[in-house]
Amino acid sequence: MLTVVTNVTNEGISSSNAPKLLRMLLDEAQMWYLKIELSAYVEVLEDLRNLCYFLEGDGTDLPFMVGERLNHLAEQYPNGQMKELRSTKKLILEVSSIFVFCVSFYYSNTQASNTNLLLISPLIHRLLIGL
Repeated sequence: MLTVVTNVTNEGISSSNAPKLLRMLLDEAQMWYLKIELSAYVEVLEDLRNLCYFLEGDGTDLPFMVGERLNHLAEQYPNGQMKELRSTKKLILEVSSIFVFCVSFYYSNTQASNTNLLLISPLIHRLLIGL
């Protein structure tokens, strides 16, 4: 994604938005946030997208099948609760494990200084300085 946005920026296709997106992607904390948010949008909206594609179909039996498809969609969200978002959960666990590792490193190294933390990663440095 970073390569695509860099090319778009260099070609001047979106002169106002592409540089903003590029800055966000270069910031590790923002990049993780964007990955998680995009993953959640894709997973949640996938069911609605599939329903819309189904409704674009034709055929004489389509009106009779719509109710069944709507029931199937409703069953995926029992009591209006969000279904499990597996890909998004995986990303959240990944960033959480990085954070836990770095926090334990920080606390186990009593000589840790801000200079040492800068070597870890900008995201983790920002998280640990906030402790």
